[in-house]
Amino acid sequence: MCFGTIETIPVEVFENITSYLSIGDEARLYATCRRLHIHGAPLLLGPFERNQRAMLWAISHDDPALLRRCTRAGAPLDVVVVFKTKKPDPGVNRRGEAGRPRVRSPKRLSTLALAARRHSPHVFEHLVARGVGFGLGGPTGVSLAALRRQLRRLMQKLVSPARLGTLRELIECGFVAEVATHAGRDAAWPLSRAIVAGASEDLVRRLVDAGADLHAVHEHRRFGSIAPLSAAILTSTPNMARLLVRLGASYEEPGVALPLRPPAERRPTRHPLFAAVQRLAQSQAHDTSAVEDCLAHGCSINRTEPRVWDRGFNWDWRPRQQYSTPLLEFLDAIPSMSGTTAQRHATLQNLAFLLSRGARTPPLAPDLPGAIVQTTTPSSLELLIDRWQVEALNDDHFFRVVTLIVDAGCMDGAMGRIMRRYCRGVRNRDPYFAPAWRGWRRLIDLFLARPGVDPSALLLHLLVDSGTKEMAAVERLLVAAVDYLLARGADINAPASPLGTSALHTLCTVYQHPTPDTMWWHRSPYQESVVRHRCDLLHLMMSRGADPLLRFRGRNAPMELIQYLKVADPSTRAWIKKVGRTLCEGMAAQRIARANRTEYVRDKETSFSA
Repeated sequence: MCFGTIETIPVEVFENITSYLSIGDEARLYATCRRLHIHGAPLLLGPFERNQRAMLWAISHDDPALLRRCTRAGAPLDVVVVFKTKKPDPGVNRRGEAGRPRVRSPKRLSTLALAARRHSPHVFEHLVARGVGFGLGGPTGVSLAALRRQLRRLMQKLVSPARLGTLRELIECGFVAEVATHAGRDAAWPLSRAIVAGASEDLVRRLVDAGADLHAVHEHRRFGSIAPLSAAILTSTPNMARLLVRLGASYEEPGVALPLRPPAERRPTRHPLFAAVQRLAQSQAHDTSAVEDCLAHGCSINRTEPRVWDRGFNWDWRPRQQYSTPLLEFLDAIPSMSGTTAQRHATLQNLAFLLSRGARTPPLAPDLPGAIVQTTTPSSLELLIDRWQVEALNDDHFFRVVTLIVDAGCMDGAMGRIMRRYCRGVRNRDPYFAPAWRGWRRLIDLFLARPGVDPSALLLHLLVDSGTKEMAAVERLLVAAVDYLLARGADINAPASPLGTSALHTLCTVYQHPTPDTMWWHRSPYQESVVRHRCDLLHLMMSRGADPLLRFRGRNAPMELIQYLKVADPSTRAWIKKVGRTLCEGMAAQRIARANRTEYVRDKETSFSA
């Protein structure tokens, strides 16, 4: 059909033809053919709903001519109404019919904000020239709360790599300053997100000159809560960070703490030093200038910031409030342990640099055997082994990283916990046992190579922590570790505990466990499986030479066991009787072995010595 002959068709016929077109096709038809405006205006711009939909189409497609015709037909210039149709709720209505009638809910949007969001410069210039604001107040106005939400989403759309040019234009025409009036400075000047999006130094300077806060923290989908200086360190060039410092940004602003994100987000707060060590780890290049700048401006190398460390079932105790340090952040951000030779060498150099500057994790309370370790930060070794698993200790590069940490003394009293945690699970079965034991043995040798480390103390930690921290069973790795430490000179009867008792005496004390909602998934120390594990462990110790009759502080193991019998509750008395029966069986087996001049060895078939 030729468009030139449409003007001879009656209006009724023309309306029937266009009634089958969608709003977009109809508006595109009117915008393309100028002669059709005469016939199309009554149909497209007559009803208010179609008028508003045409206006929305004009704003989205940057068509100021169609926008002017919509306003001449009665549409307000500062507000556009969008009619949405809600889906009916399932079920029946009062008349017993399925579902309910569809409800139309109009939503008012600011035309100025919508034009900026849709990147429609001609419509935007037309609205600014007509003096359009944000449409507050009046019968067709937008509520303040709704306007703030629209402006916040608008600025989030504008701060993207593809729209930084539009953001510059809006700054020059004063639009963003008006956004700051209605939505606040933080929403109007998202400096951190602009830097992450790749803003130039000139644009950053314009944002700061227009009123952006150099210390405002914004939320980013990838980085979490991040400040402008942290964003520059993490994603931009060193010149950007120096520019922010010249403009007034500080590494350590006194009296201002970065906000804590909800624990469900599991992202750390981005302090400039944390951003620097993360970039240092991810770059895998030996360039420590960003970290040195942070330290030169007064940042503490052992600063703590909130973070949720949730690695699954491996953590002994997971408090709601946890913390991270620059050293832990660096170790967690290492992308790979199998890069090129230059990358691996740079990782070792960067780690040595942090350790030489004094990077450590917060010291824990004394690691008492059997005590409940309620730490809010993992140790460096725990973090590495939890992430890369104990089999990674067979890799020479990973073992060099672990060696650097151990030589620097960053074990944080976690030797017993590390040794105990990886003696369980599928690693006790073939074919997983051999590689796990090789890595496990390298770690034990590394511990024993440190000056002043007593193998008897390591053995006591391993046995006591295994007996009091709910291991599933006495399995191959545990037996192999016990035999290996005994072969390296450990004494199973040594009074190596801080209380001056042996491991057997310590395990004969009733241990009260914490509440089930913080540990061990509703397991009780009096459950049958838990008591059976304690008894199997006592059998293993006595088969390796542990003497229950040795006295420490005037009491032997049976006396340690029954000293609370009179005041104990029924569950504790039952526990004492079961463990006491195990001691009697073990002592009887030891007596028979001595009489027959043989060796009492239990579970020898599961032992795997070096």
